[in-house]
Amino acid sequence: MYAEPEELEAVFEAYFERQDAAGRPYTVAGLCLAAGFASRQSLYDYAGKVGFVDVIEKARLRIEEHLNERLLLGQGAVVGAIFALNNTFPESWRDRHEREVKVTSGAPLAGVRSQCS
Repeated sequence: MYAEPEELEAVFEAYFERQDAAGRPYTVAGLCLAAGFASRQSLYDYAGKVGFVDVIEKARLRIEEHLNERLLLGQGAVVGAIFALNNTFPESWRDRHEREVKVTSGAPLAGVRSQCS
């Protein structure tokens, strides 16, 4: 669809301008539709093409910044912004915290039952 990264960048910029003019938020889904992609995966596939990764990552970062600012300013539904950030950018936004526990002795942990019989 796009031979040069600049073509896709112009489509993205037009999308952002339309959203701004209408007072609407930025979304990755909206970005994909504006570019004529049938799925988010198509967008990510383009990131694998030479020269396209920076254009796509910059657009995604712009969307993340927009959602983050709306969240911090309390604009719109805060829960909606949190949901969008968690689901659109799971690599950096998540509600759960993971912990790793290492046991160095062979003694059982207090309050933990063994599954072995």
